[in-house]
Amino acid sequence: MFIGKPEKQIEFEKKYSRLSDDVIDMQERQFLQYSYRTNVSDIKTMARELHQLGWVKEDYGNKVESYLDLRFLAKATGLSPAELSLW
Repeated sequence: MFIGKPEKQIEFEKKYSRLSDDVIDMQERQFLQYSYRTNVSDIKTMARELHQLGWVKEDYGNKVESYLDLRFLAKATGLSPAELSLW
């Protein structure tokens, strides 16, 4: 009902919420924005560190990209896989 219509969402929030108008505007326009991007290098680092800490038996740091398939997401968002791999 509200996808692509932030003004409608803000209108309903102001009508039914006890929050101030300024807080609702800030919340809806700044904090509730979603991005599908992720930082693949951070995931690789985390995988290596989990191995170094002994939490996992194998270091998956070099294999992370083989588990990621960003083709559908790239097509759906219009962003390239490279753009989706950086935060």
